[in-house]
Amino acid sequence: MGRGLGALIPDFDEDKAQVSELQYLAIEKIVPNPSQPRVIFDEEKMKELADSIKCNGINQPILVRKIDNAKYEIVAGERRWRACLMLKMEIIPAIVRELTDEESLQIALIENIQREDIGPIEEARAYQQLIKRFSYTQDELAQKIGKSRPAITNAIRLLDLPDEIIEHVISGTISAGHARTLLSLSVNEDRINALHKIINDKLSVRQAEDLVRRSMEIGKVPTPAKQAYVFEKESYIKENIWKKFTFKGNQKTGKFVFSYSSPEEKQELLNSLGIQ
Repeated sequence: MGRGLGALIPDFDEDKAQVSELQYLAIEKIVPNPSQPRVIFDEEKMKELADSIKCNGINQPILVRKIDNAKYEIVAGERRWRACLMLKMEIIPAIVRELTDEESLQIALIENIQREDIGPIEEARAYQQLIKRFSYTQDELAQKIGKSRPAITNAIRLLDLPDEIIEHVISGTISAGHARTLLSLSVNEDRINALHKIINDKLSVRQAEDLVRRSMEIGKVPTPAKQAYVFEKESYIKENIWKKFTFKGNQKTGKFVFSYSSPEEKQELLNSLGIQ
């Protein structure tokens, strides 16, 4: 966790957590947290982490809690666990704590926010979940995680955009800077038209700002002559079949990409697709 639970969650009672000594647990006895806020694990970065662990070992144990007599649930460190699975390791260093469901979720959310590679939408959703689940004000959350209140406010505002724009931010087609620019437009139809023009014309954030400013002056965003193709079933597949799904292509040709980060996840994917 790096900063420790006391730093991440100031009101967390470490004595109550009953910290045990470092243990080496069988990987097969460890399961991921079903409430894990992180749903996307970059395959290339996972391989880099696995290579690092192979050469240097694990520098930091994962944090788990016991959920029954034989299994442990990950609270923090799922990337390290997945990397060990990729290396077919049999044991992993872990610290076991007694945590409630609420404490476990709170730690997972805050650790997720403090990742260097967290995406803007993932970050915004984590802020929103913390505020709703634990009744934080934005000021209280800012103090807990070491961010400014305006940074949290601006992040959460991205979630007010239409799903189509949010999906393009997640996929990296446009940046969070582009998306924030679109917030200046009050009509979703104008936002979508501006989105397509940004994508088609490969506009920079500064150019997107100019587009939005001109559009607000005339009262409407020009409809692009040729809009970027959007696969309408992508969200359905992500929600109902496989979260790590992406589509690349157009109306006539393209490819479906289903990503996985471990042998176990590969089998889970095959099961989801009905392949035995």
